[in-house]
Amino acid sequence: SPSMIIEKSQEKVQELLEAGKVDMIRDNMEATLMFIDESKNEIKLATTSQELYYIGEDDNVKIKSQKIKVNGKFEIQDISIKYKPGSMIYAASDGFKDQFGEANGKKYSSRKLQELLSNIYTKQGEEQHKDLKMALNSWKGTGESQTDDVLVVGIRL
Repeated sequence: SPSMIIEKSQEKVQELLEAGKVDMIRDNMEATLMFIDESKNEIKLATTSQELYYIGEDDNVKIKSQKIKVNGKFEIQDISIKYKPGSMIYAASDGFKDQFGEANGKKYSSRKLQELLSNIYTKQGEEQHKDLKMALNSWKGTGESQTDDVLVVGIRL
């Protein structure tokens, strides 16, 4: 399952870091894994710290990671989504939504990102890329430096 693969990956990374005697680990692992079953129009996914957006003609949903506490430890849960062909699913690092704006000093926000994605999801990938880049640069302005890494990946279903 997607969640099991992510959890095993996290454990392996932790083991490697400990073997290298890394004293302090400040970052968490951002990961999303999806299995897309085109015959059933279904996605099975798991995500850690990333927000996902499922956007289609009648759908505009933000998907957060699903975790439950088992024996004092959080376990990632699989999420299943029935999709409509032509819709999009996006995975985004927090760099876009956390970008500060020059004009107001506020963060872009996941709400604004979700709104932007819902306005561009019908376009081809190259056009979406241009629109995302333009929106980020416009928000950031010339006086604000980029806050963090920015990654937005979209998959047409």
